[in-house]
Amino acid sequence: MTTFFKVAAYFEKITKTYIPPKQILLGEREESKLVEGKMIVQKVKCTVEFIPIRRVLKTFFELPQMYEKTMTYYNSLIKNESIISHFVQGAFWREKLSTFGNRITLPLFLYYDDYEPNNPLGSHAGTSKCGAIYVSTILPPEIESKLYSVFLFVLVNTLDYKVFKNEIIFHEVLKELAFLENEGITIEHSTGSTHLYFSLALVLGDNLDIHSVLGFVEGFNAHFYCRFCLTEKKFVNDENNFNEMNIHLWTKDEYEKFGLQYGVCEKCVFNILRGFHVTENLSVDAMHDLLEGICQYDLSKILNHFIVSGFFSVEQLNDGISGMQFKCMNKPPEISKQHLERNKLKMSSAEMLSLMTYLGLIVGDLIPQDNDYWRLYILLKRILDIVRLKHYHPDIYHYFGVLIEEYLMLLNKLFPDNSIKPKHHFLVHYPRIMYLMGPLWKLSSMKYERKHQSGKAVSRVARCRINVC
Repeated sequence: MTTFFKVAAYFEKITKTYIPPKQILLGEREESKLVEGKMIVQKVKCTVEFIPIRRVLKTFFELPQMYEKTMTYYNSLIKNESIISHFVQGAFWREKLSTFGNRITLPLFLYYDDYEPNNPLGSHAGTSKCGAIYVSTILPPEIESKLYSVFLFVLVNTLDYKVFKNEIIFHEVLKELAFLENEGITIEHSTGSTHLYFSLALVLGDNLDIHSVLGFVEGFNAHFYCRFCLTEKKFVNDENNFNEMNIHLWTKDEYEKFGLQYGVCEKCVFNILRGFHVTENLSVDAMHDLLEGICQYDLSKILNHFIVSGFFSVEQLNDGISGMQFKCMNKPPEISKQHLERNKLKMSSAEMLSLMTYLGLIVGDLIPQDNDYWRLYILLKRILDIVRLKHYHPDIYHYFGVLIEEYLMLLNKLFPDNSIKPKHHFLVHYPRIMYLMGPLWKLSSMKYERKHQSGKAVSRVARCRINVC
């Protein structure tokens, strides 16, 4: 332990590369505990571990050539209007550029998610669950793809997060984000020094976490569950609502006046930031919406229909999967008849992506031509292909909207019984978000969830579970 503190002191004071976290007291909560055969209620201190992200960004951008490479890449994207490959090329950020004046401002992305450091099937699952807040910004592709480009910002026990409101949990976060937006940091680099600002561009996460952080209703059985529009749940099956042009979208004025009547539990705490408003936070998580949602629901129905129709059997399907070479992709597991009948394929997002990609080669020759159910799969695959595009023409969102509308109408026709789920409705908003925010796949949780690995690895080494954060 003494050696650890000596090493930490060396990196903190001499090299100035270790940035220690700051523990912030939130308050106390009550917890029941069995002591000598008696159940007692004791007070438990609740804290968050906060890392000053201004120091992290300053240290990172002062690495050799980091600032120069980033700005070269950023400026090349801004100049290119013919091909969209990044968030900063979307209409949303281009409009915000005019508000920055002569200041050099980079977008900041904030991501929230929970992860389990204990055995998820063990008796202590959930007691030390961590809520992690990460941040990232624009970086050259060869750096942005690495996990070290995602910076840990805050760790909080999920039990504490449920007790305290967002205003308390995110108090220090908001102060730090406001400082980066208004005061900025000075970067020393090879050609001199530059004052750099960061503006919160998007809050990312899966649907449940985004709704929790931004103050929207967390139950998707609510009458108004959409954070993008005012469509009531009982009308989402209406074919007129399969096109966003027919939908009443949230506006800033309506949010302030009527938000608490239409799916808002509490006013978004991030609205105090100058360059942010929750109605403009158009972020979606394609990994959960499509690969772990729509694809699992709908593909199971399609495959089950083919099996019932006698085109092939479950055994033939599994033989085709086992005999297929998936190259660099994850091989899907064996599909059971029970999962198909329950309309829920049991596989990871990477495995579902492999199945969606290769299904045509596995069973496509067994399906009659002009089959509507096979056409439904083709439409879904095209939607997934567009969502995963890294580069595309700015006008592709028009075609994307037509594709989604056609898919939902055919789905509603072939499977009329409650086939449109909340994730299907969110899909209606994808084309506009693609136009405003750039490539949708870069907004997904996939990269950020990989960051949990480092926290889990540290938890496995540490035997103590007192304040894991």
